[in-house]
Amino acid sequence: MTTFRKGARVLLFAAMFAGTIALFLFLLGYFFKQAATYQTQVRLNAWLGVSTQIDDSRLDFITYFPRPAIVLNRLQVPTSGKNKTPWLKVDKVIGLLRWQDILWGNAQITQLILAQGSVTVGDTKGDEAGNLWQKALSGLEQASLLDKITFHQIKVDHPAAGYQLTLQQSNLRFERNGSAFIIEVSLQAEPFKWLFEGTPLLQYSALGLTGFFEIQTNKGDITLKDTKVKFKESELVVKGAYNYQKQNIDITFTGTSPDLKPLIAFLPEQYYDKWMDYKTEGQVQFNGSVRGTWAAAQAPHIALAFNADNINIRSPNIRQTIREASFQARFSNGESNSLKTTSLWVQNLKGKLAGQKFKAQVSLEDFTNPKIIAELQAAVDLAALEEFYPFGNVEKMQGFLGVELSLNGTYQDLAKATTTGRLDLRDVGFKIKNVPFVLSALQISLDLNNREAKIEQFSGKAGNSDFLVRGTLVDLVAALINPKESPKLQGTLLAKKLDLAELFSYTSFSAGLRFGAVNQHHYYFRLPMQWSGSMRLKADSLTFKTFQGAKFMADLQLHNQVLEINQMTLQTNGGNLQGIAQLNAQQPDFMRLDGHFLLNGAQAGGVLASFDGFGQSFLPAAVVRGTLKSDLLLGLVFDQYLEISPTHTFADIKLNLQQGALAGWQALNRLATAVKSKKINLPDPFPFAEINAQLQIRNKSIFIPDMEINAKPAFSITGRSTWTEGSDYTIKFAAESAAALPVVRKGKTTYNTLRSGHLFWVKVSGFLQDFSAQIQDFKDIATLENQWQAEQRNLRYLLDKIPLRLAPAIQNDTLKYVF
Repeated sequence: MTTFRKGARVLLFAAMFAGTIALFLFLLGYFFKQAATYQTQVRLNAWLGVSTQIDDSRLDFITYFPRPAIVLNRLQVPTSGKNKTPWLKVDKVIGLLRWQDILWGNAQITQLILAQGSVTVGDTKGDEAGNLWQKALSGLEQASLLDKITFHQIKVDHPAAGYQLTLQQSNLRFERNGSAFIIEVSLQAEPFKWLFEGTPLLQYSALGLTGFFEIQTNKGDITLKDTKVKFKESELVVKGAYNYQKQNIDITFTGTSPDLKPLIAFLPEQYYDKWMDYKTEGQVQFNGSVRGTWAAAQAPHIALAFNADNINIRSPNIRQTIREASFQARFSNGESNSLKTTSLWVQNLKGKLAGQKFKAQVSLEDFTNPKIIAELQAAVDLAALEEFYPFGNVEKMQGFLGVELSLNGTYQDLAKATTTGRLDLRDVGFKIKNVPFVLSALQISLDLNNREAKIEQFSGKAGNSDFLVRGTLVDLVAALINPKESPKLQGTLLAKKLDLAELFSYTSFSAGLRFGAVNQHHYYFRLPMQWSGSMRLKADSLTFKTFQGAKFMADLQLHNQVLEINQMTLQTNGGNLQGIAQLNAQQPDFMRLDGHFLLNGAQAGGVLASFDGFGQSFLPAAVVRGTLKSDLLLGLVFDQYLEISPTHTFADIKLNLQQGALAGWQALNRLATAVKSKKINLPDPFPFAEINAQLQIRNKSIFIPDMEINAKPAFSITGRSTWTEGSDYTIKFAAESAAALPVVRKGKTTYNTLRSGHLFWVKVSGFLQDFSAQIQDFKDIATLENQWQAEQRNLRYLLDKIPLRLAPAIQNDTLKYVF
């Protein structure tokens, strides 16, 4: 019991002592907070030379015990100009103090911690905000007890100098000697980017800086001592000085690197990330200098030099290596220290890949519009090249490339560059991801002469299709260097077989699909935006699903995503197809096709089967027999998936079908049942001598202004049908005997009276599977013909009232040359 009482007394004493301490700290914080805050803000104002702003503050005696701390929330340091724009914003500023200073009401910060904020060191105009950090350095003597500054997640932006970085965990330690300071720097920043006239010049995901700076505040000099800069696996030793009053810099740096990353950092941003994954064995020496005025309106002179000898560069997958590589590189921003006078030279670049040698040298001058001078000689195994540098969506590359190239021109006008050399590819094959076929047996030989590349050989296979190209490629080299350029082909393309269904398969272009599930579409097709040229196309056979054609020929001209098709001829289904067309693909989500086509001597059933019945099920291909002749004027709209928009379809069709029959046609059988009471015989199959018809398609409606069927019995059809409302036709039956036909005597037409029951028409409405038929009798042929003409006039009047939103781009007279 005695032991328990002693323990209780100890606990009670400890609790009373802790409570007393807590009460003391509370009273201390309560009574001294305002004085400490005031003293701290006064000293900050004196140090920074401007009136600071804070939201609230508190004294903290626990977090940094045994050191007391003043915590300022949401500190802002404005400029002293009219706008009072904050150049420093920090969520939390922590100042470590001394106990004696707090008790004597003279709070002074010995260590400063800045967490979560931003600093604008200067601006693009170089106004007063850009000079405040200089005042802060000059005012360091005001913070006489400050010996350390720590940064946590502080974003730094210097628009005038062009650099941006984030201080992750950085420390500055101060030692004073009169007006001179020695600052020990330990800085970790990420990411770091240095823009030069708006162009990324240096960029690293991480950057480290260690060393000592000596600052002469009365002169504005910062001298770098034992300073090292680390980026990735590279390290720079930096020496020199910077005067922040005169904004003058004079530093040099040297270093060695086990990789090419210091040089890669100067590549355009789109190439930077790709090349950062390559591994280098061997050392690269580099040195450089930055000298001159570094201000908003003036950049310093920058000079860099790289040297690499006998190094090995391994690809990211480690399976291929460039061996025995060497080069020298020089970079300078020139006499005026601007992009205009900036230049880069890469000289004596050589090495081996898969046992094949290459060598090159390149120079770029004037980075506002680089003048390119390049020499390249290479023999490349494409399988090894793909392993070393993957070609995007290309895989399973094989074959051999030989190239000799000499280029002298400007980047923005490569079309006028002086270009000579040769390009040879032998036994090349590869597959494109998601494409269902393989490109194989490619043989290409090009003779380069300035803008033109003469095609000595260009042949190969694409799945079931093959091709042989002859002619000239214009601006090929420009397109290889500048993605905004595209080559222009002038020549002929010969093929034994073109399988368009395979070439246009949706899987060939799945990366380009913009809406809808991929498996809902069978095909995908777009005209390239920048391609242009002209070509004579000849193919022994052409197929698209069920369509089969032979001896296809056409003249093609492509410009601004408009394809002109002229002099087109094709043999299909025993007949000849001739035509011209225009395909306009300038809109992003649809294409418009206008054309005029003539078909002569084809088998009607085969034509229907070839085009899948033209998307309708009313008249199956197996039903129709006969030799077809047609004249088609067409205008339609379809999307990238070759799906036709029925609400934007226009067509005028003239049909002539001879010596045929309709066999097993459900519509004819239903009609036979409807007119059975009239004792009209409609046999199955139903033979005819000739059918002449005019068809007009307007959006979702099909009109038949006139259709004459010469048969026994002969009949005529007029009317229309729509996808949603079914059909509305009138069928006129003529007499079985010749006496039913009109007789012309001395310029007058008379009609013989027919037997009763043979003068009638049938009005059919509804859908094929469920239509109604109404029969109307006529007393004489004159009455029948008059009302029939009125029926046709009503239909034509209705047709004329329907606006043709898509007037054809190609008029009727454009096919005159065919005749």
